[in-house]
Amino acid sequence: MKADFKLIIKIEALNFFFIIFMRRNIFLFIILVVVLALGGYLYLIKISGLGEAGQATDQPDCTVRLEVSRDDNIFKNKNFGDKIKVEDNRFDGLVLLDATKPKDYANGGGEKIGKLTTPSSLVGFDYRDVAVYLVKNQILKTYWHLGSKVCLADENTDKLDTLYVAHFIGTHEVCTNECETEELDFRVMIEKDSGFIYLAK
Repeated sequence: MKADFKLIIKIEALNFFFIIFMRRNIFLFIILVVVLALGGYLYLIKISGLGEAGQATDQPDCTVRLEVSRDDNIFKNKNFGDKIKVEDNRFDGLVLLDATKPKDYANGGGEKIGKLTTPSSLVGFDYRDVAVYLVKNQILKTYWHLGSKVCLADENTDKLDTLYVAHFIGTHEVCTNECETEELDFRVMIEKDSGFIYLAK
């Protein structure tokens, strides 16, 4: 009887410790599940935020949006570097340039497009309209084959208010055996004192 009693006590003791062990592990298991669920939720939020950031980059706030088509190009028979004339009398000595691959100047300068004949020092002179005109009318060519989508993403002047800069970004299709999309990223700079206009990277 004593042996049976001792065995029963041992079994009950084992049951007691087993129950305590299981309760403790269940508690730890619940904590693990909660931590994993919270981590997954935070990861989804992060991925969602990155997606929104990517969309913001792909679709920036544009002051002006332009769709430029080869069909509207009146300078099809001209080459880069050729002098061209336009009906707008604000300009003089314009040159056709490639805005898909703007040159990178070490001193921060640019490639000369032409000059303003209208006194740019006049109050209220519309520098934005000048920059947009050059892109829209394809004095600055923003594509190789079919056309481009261009966005005026930013405008600024220097501290002395002597230089206006319009920053354009966008895309254009390059088609050889297959069509691929390439990025556009260039600046139109206008010296307010001299009236000279430059294309820059």
